[in-house]
Amino acid sequence: MIASFWGMNVGVPFLDQQVGFWYVLLCSMSLTGVAGYVLWKKRMF
Repeated sequence: MIASFWGMNVGVPFLDQQVGFWYVLLCSMSLTGVAGYVLWKKRMF
């Protein structure tokens, strides 16, 4: 979902920062980890 938002023709946050890619990667990995944990706790994973 995050990759699809960053692929659209909209303003991209962190565009002018050199470590912007790593911010986006960390955000997507964190959200994936939280979703995986919630699914695991509900025994859906």
